[in-house]
Amino acid sequence: MTCVDGVSLGKWALSSTHTRRPWRASMIASGEPAQRAPTITTSKSSTSPSWVLPVVSMPRPVELINGQILARLMAMSTERSRPYHHGDLVRAAIEGAVEEVNTVGVGAVSMRRIARRAGVSHAALAYQFGDKTGIFTAVAAEGFRLQAKTIGGVATGPDGFLSGGQAYVQFAVTHPGYFEVMFRPYLYRADDPALVAAREAAFDLLYGSARASLQAQRKAAVSDDDVLGVAMAGWSIAHGFATLLLTANLPERLQNDPAASVGLLMQGVVTLGDLVRGRA
Repeated sequence: MTCVDGVSLGKWALSSTHTRRPWRASMIASGEPAQRAPTITTSKSSTSPSWVLPVVSMPRPVELINGQILARLMAMSTERSRPYHHGDLVRAAIEGAVEEVNTVGVGAVSMRRIARRAGVSHAALAYQFGDKTGIFTAVAAEGFRLQAKTIGGVATGPDGFLSGGQAYVQFAVTHPGYFEVMFRPYLYRADDPALVAAREAAFDLLYGSARASLQAQRKAAVSDDDVLGVAMAGWSIAHGFATLLLTANLPERLQNDPAASVGLLMQGVVTLGDLVRGRA
């Protein structure tokens, strides 16, 4: 067995008198109190084999084993590893993103802000959506679904197109966060299948109500161009008015009473129609 200063390593390891502490000698020479060396004990049980390793009792670093620190670390570990249900995470992320848009504006929204608002981890959010574009894609798709539901309930019958226009403005006022994202295609993946389906369903309601209203007013056949023209005109008016309302660009008396302002808008549309017919 290898020897150090004529003492075998086995005997040296089991003897506290041969414990080598280079720093201990320097501390004694400098007058500083020497720390107590670890106590090395061996098993005295007669039933234990002779090769049982010695039990070393080291000074316990109490300052590092703080109960509050350990509790915090355990809580962080639990938070990071908490499983999220897929539907709950998606819903929380969409709602969190919409609230952030309402609070700080679409340009200031970040993944970390959405995660904090939704009460989920940034890692879980990134795993599910990839990036902010993915979240805004889900927001836009949900927005078009909500819009279709809002308009679909009233856009029926001879006056369905006008009622649908009022519902369009009401949706924008009620859900400004969705509205801000839905019509900014640079924020999301416009070719996402779920988004495309939701957007087309909303537009189909717009075109369908325009066709139904035209057919109820006319005796003659209604062409596709007629439907498209009316749909685009009505959509432009409703969308433009909603945007002016959300950005506080309307006259004060209209800004403070959205319901009355929408009614006034509908009267204006009728009057505008009379003007157009007069020119024809």
